[in-house]
Amino acid sequence: MITMIIIYNINMSNYILYKRKNPKQIYIALGISKGYGKGIGNLVGLGYWEEIKEKYSLQNIDDLKQIARLVPVGENKIEVKTNFFNYLTRHLLKQI
Repeated sequence: MITMIIIYNINMSNYILYKRKNPKQIYIALGISKGYGKGIGNLVGLGYWEEIKEKYSLQNIDDLKQIARLVPVGENKIEVKTNFFNYLTRHLLKQI
């Protein structure tokens, strides 16, 4: 029964944006919530906010939250990161 709940949680979840403040910069990652108050798991690092902001001409870090939800949950971190930046590029092209 426990295994089924975990698999259900992975299949029905989507990524959320995780922000970690370092002394100088904010690091951004995608993660899957383990449940209320239980933390975030399956983290996929994306990079520092300042670098992403400059590269993609973004104004607000909250703009990335919608895109994080679109990324399909996967085990391969490289594919997840690639999918995120592909969705981000497509989202920015739609706005133009």
